[in-house]
Amino acid sequence: GSSLVYTVPRGLVCCYIGPLWSKGSLPIVHKEDANKFKTIADLNRPDVTFSVNAGASEEQRMPLLFPKAKIMAVAGQQAMAAEPVRTRRATVYVTGDNDAIALARRNAAWAHIVDEKHPFDKRPNTWVIQYGDEPWQAFLDMWSTYVTVNGVVQRLYDEYMERLS
Repeated sequence: GSSLVYTVPRGLVCCYIGPLWSKGSLPIVHKEDANKFKTIADLNRPDVTFSVNAGASEEQRMPLLFPKAKIMAVAGQQAMAAEPVRTRRATVYVTGDNDAIALARRNAAWAHIVDEKHPFDKRPNTWVIQYGDEPWQAFLDMWSTYVTVNGVVQRLYDEYMERLS
């Protein structure tokens, strides 16, 4: 599996390698609500409903970070969790920073990122493999260190983000 954030439930069923990256989160609101939410802290209100992808790390993290808000978990593809914000059934959709930027650019007619320059809740991001394959894990741990310290991951990330522009 790729692009996973460490969580305890995942750690019980798979073995992590790396990490390869540190990934933050960004909130997307409907453009009509852009003036109401200027900062991340503005989202911690009882009249705010977060839409998150069921099973994603955000499902566990958002209630801890925004205890006053409500949480709606939506099953299916990531884009399905953004749909309640587009249709105004939820206030905010939260996902990984680069995913949020890509989604907002594809959906510029309605999507607005709150405080895009300041992703929050940064966490290690990596791959997982099945338990028991120690030689494969040792190789991938070494390889992930190599591509991280030599700037390969940063270069690939920068190239990907440039293509989104």
